Amino acid sequence: KGWDHQLKDEPGIEIIAQRMQMFDGPDLPLGIETDFGAHLGVALGNVRTYGSTGLTARIGWDLNSSFGPPRIRPALSGAGEFVPGTPEDPLGGYFFVGVDGRAVARDMFLDGNLWRDGPSVEDRRPIVGDLQAGVAMHYRSVQLAFTFVNRTEEFIRQDGPQRFGALSISISR
Repeated sequence: KGWDHQLKDEPGIEIIAQRMQMFDGPDLPLGIETDFGAHLGVALGNVRTYGSTGLTARIGWDLNSSFGPPRIRPALSGAGEFVPGTPEDPLGGYFFVGVDGRAVARDMFLDGNLWRDGPSVEDRRPIVGDLQAGVAMHYRSVQLAFTFVNRTEEFIRQDGPQRFGALSISISR
């Protein structure tokens, strides 16, 4: 609809708190490990305000090296930090799958500016979910991760779910 229907400039503030609890799963043959994590989170701000919860499962080697690959928020728990491999055991990696649900009270990108009048989406959905899957591999001090996300529709007239991927490279010192 043109530039008249864009968000106006506004400082963005978002305070996010998240707690993740990891649980060991069964060990499999060939040294394969499994684990899963449950998380709860909340975000408060003029950009987004929501509560979230979800689960993540991982299978692979050297799972203690990280809590998961970095993600674009809002998303499942994860971090770009990892413990690098040792000279005796330099390689590790895992596959993961997870779900995340958010009860959204406010989303600036759909509700418009907080401090100014402007366009907004009238039929925003209050509950949004993500299904995420991917792989993370590290060799010594370098981690490469790919995440694929399938996000449910955020408003009623949206033309299907959003699907996107993220590739990240992390280097530990």
